[in-house]
Amino acid sequence: MLKKEQTRAKNSQYETFCLVKVSSGGCDTNDEFNNSFSFLADVGSKVVVRSGVRKSLAYSIDGCDTAVEKSIIFSGNGKLVKELNANLKRNESVLRSITTRVAENAV
Repeated sequence: MLKKEQTRAKNSQYETFCLVKVSSGGCDTNDEFNNSFSFLADVGSKVVVRSGVRKSLAYSIDGCDTAVEKSIIFSGNGKLVKELNANLKRNESVLRSITTRVAENAV
């Protein structure tokens, strides 16, 4: 039974929602953000990145009043989630992020 749970965890779908800083030139910092999750494709995970709209924030975060919403959908396990979250925390262009597991019937 433990092996089934481990197998299911390896094939789980996750979604990470991020608020990314807008640079002073008015463009979001795509290159710096992309470096945070590029390792996912290197380990064979399917990755889909959705870039949202620019939003005015309800309150200032790190001196920013606007941010771009981004969503990363990927397949993986808990180890990949931990590594992604660590990379996003180190990335100065990411203001906030949260990762959730997507329900199997929602995919």
